[in-house]
Amino acid sequence: MNEAEARGIWLEAVERVKDRTLAPTLWRALEMGSGVTVDGDFFVVGFPPTDSPMSGYLSSSEHRVIIERVLTELLEKPTRLKIIEGTTAADYDAYKKREAVAEDTRRTAQERKQVERAVERQWEVVAEKCGRIYANTPLRQLPHIRARFLLDAVQMVCDEMDRIHPDGKIDEIGHRALARVVDRVATLADVPSAVVGAELVKALKARGAAG
Repeated sequence: MNEAEARGIWLEAVERVKDRTLAPTLWRALEMGSGVTVDGDFFVVGFPPTDSPMSGYLSSSEHRVIIERVLTELLEKPTRLKIIEGTTAADYDAYKKREAVAEDTRRTAQERKQVERAVERQWEVVAEKCGRIYANTPLRQLPHIRARFLLDAVQMVCDEMDRIHPDGKIDEIGHRALARVVDRVATLADVPSAVVGAELVKALKARGAAG
């Protein structure tokens, strides 16, 4: 559909919506818009930048339902309203490009968030495992038994690090999740977190030297 056809359909839609509503402000907003094109199930209406704040009147759920019903009648197929800033096909092309970039950014951020959450969850499982091991340790109130638990826990954490971060690279999310495990072990062993951290560093260095 070319711009002239889209403008004609929008002008007819505006008149029909006016007949079905008593909302002068909405009427003025409708008149400021311009039909741009049809894209799939969407009828695209554009507003000049100076008038774009008025487009909000078309977006309210009550008004949108009426507008989309009218557009559906005119186009003889289910039609939804899409509002953009700009009144030409070129403006719409630019809008679609911006939306595509924004969608890629959102998708990348969502995928990263899922990966980060998976890493956090794996370390949460390790912390829970440490708690179960400690709970099942006989005579855990004795200091040397707690020390043995601490050293065993550190070795287990090293094993889990090889599994969760096989490439040896840990980002900030991984470091923070690991720190929570260190804090958990420290609480159970009744020692400062730095002590557990030091033992972990020594164990990792030993493994590196052995490898």
